[in-house]
Amino acid sequence: MLNLKKRVTEHPDFIKKFLKNPDDQNKLIAFQKIMDEVMAEQRRKEINMYKSYIKDDVFKSSLVEQMMRIVGR
Repeated sequence: MLNLKKRVTEHPDFIKKFLKNPDDQNKLIAFQKIMDEVMAEQRRKEINMYKSYIKDDVFKSSLVEQMMRIVGR
């Protein structure tokens, strides 16, 4: 999880499109896009987690929500 946190917070859109975004709906959409990109980059290192992220909507929602809490909404 710490590696994911680092990747998410270092994403080029993290500050502008997530942290500084006053619109909650757009903030969630931006964060989901960031997570999609980070997970795609991580797929070689963590293939099982990537497969679950792509195939299991409940896992994906849970992971996105958890990461949003970790990085601070």
